[in-house]
Amino acid sequence: MKPERKRPLVAHLIDRLPPDGAERLLADVLHNRSSDWDFVVVCLVEGGPLQKEIEQLGIPVVVLGCRSTWDIRVLARLGQWLRQQQPDVIHTHLFMADTWGRLLGRIAGVSGIMTTVHSTNDWKKIHHHWVDRILSHTNDAIFACTEAVRDQLSVQLGSHIKDKLVTVENGVNVNRVVELSRQNRPESDPNDLLIAIVGRLHEAKGHDILFRAMKLMHADGVKPVLYVIGDGPERVSLENLAVELDLEEAIRFLGFQSNPFAWLSGVSAVAMPSRWEGLPMALLEVMALGLPVVASDAGGMGNVIEDGVNGYTIAIGDDIALAKRMTTLLTDKELRTSMGEHAQQTVNERYNVRRVVESYERAYALADGTRVD
Repeated sequence: MKPERKRPLVAHLIDRLPPDGAERLLADVLHNRSSDWDFVVVCLVEGGPLQKEIEQLGIPVVVLGCRSTWDIRVLARLGQWLRQQQPDVIHTHLFMADTWGRLLGRIAGVSGIMTTVHSTNDWKKIHHHWVDRILSHTNDAIFACTEAVRDQLSVQLGSHIKDKLVTVENGVNVNRVVELSRQNRPESDPNDLLIAIVGRLHEAKGHDILFRAMKLMHADGVKPVLYVIGDGPERVSLENLAVELDLEEAIRFLGFQSNPFAWLSGVSAVAMPSRWEGLPMALLEVMALGLPVVASDAGGMGNVIEDGVNGYTIAIGDDIALAKRMTTLLTDKELRTSMGEHAQQTVNERYNVRRVVESYERAYALADGTRVD
C-alpha cells in the first residue's frame, strides 16, 4: 500500500553529494522548490558536504552505502527503499544513479522517471552508451543541460527519445553566490595580479593547459598568481607540473574550499580551459560575481559566453590563445570591468535557477505519460 502523503513525492537519486556542478545544481534547485511537491534525496554511495545544507531545508537525505556503479547490493537496498516509499517521480543524476534508478524505478512501478544529463560525458565507453540507450526507454523526460548535450543524446540514444528530450540549461542562485563572496574574504597581497581556476582537479577541466599558458605569460613579462580552487585525482601530477614549469611560487593550490567565492572576490579573471563539459555551474557562478572568464568552446560554454562581450572563448587545448586572452584582460582594467558587468547581466537574465525549477516541476506534473515539450 502506498504511504499516505499530502503532496506527491519526488526522489532525486544521485551517487553522492560533493560540492561539484551537478550536485550544486541539485541543492540550488531544492532551495528554490515549490510547495507543490515533497522531496527526498537518495545517495547511492555516500553523502558529502552538501548533505547538511539539503537537510537544513527540511529535505531528508537517505544514504544507501553502496560501493560503486556495479555494486549489486544496490539492487536490494534501492529496491527495498522504492517498495517502501513508492515515490511518484524519480529524478536521476549521473551514470550510477541513472542506471539503477531507471531500472529499479520502472520495476517498482514509479509513474514518472526523469533524468538530467549534466555533461557531454566524453569519458563514456561503448558499454555505457548501450546501458543509457536501453534504459532511456524507461524515461518520461530526459533533461539536457545544453543544446550540445541534447544533440549528442539524440544521436547516441536513437530516434525513440526525440519527444522525451528537453533542453533545460543550468541556473544559479545568484543571491547565494553574491552573499557568500562577501563573507570571510582572505587577505591577499595588493601587489599580486590574481587569476583563478575553479573545479575538480581532473583531466576534463584542463588545468595543465592553463599551467602552460601561465608559463607563456610569465615569459612575456605578465606574471599573475593563480589560485587553483578545488581538489581531485590529478592534484599530485599537477603539483609536479607546476614544479616542472618553474611556476611553483606562482600557482597556489588551495584545495577544497567550502566558500570558493570569498577567494574569487579578489581575482581579476578566471580561466576554464575544459576539454569536455556540459554547462558548468562554476562558469555561471563566476559570471554572477561580475568576473570575466576565458573558457574553451566545450559543451555549452560557448553558448553562454559571447566572445569579446562578456568573456572570451578559445579552442579546446589552445594554451597560446588562452595566454593571449588572459594577458589582454589583465592589462586592460576597463575591458575587465565591462566584460564583468556584461557577464553578470547574462546570468541574471538567462541563467537563474528558478527557471530550472519551473521546467523540472512542469515535467513532474506531466509524468502521467503526457508528452513533455
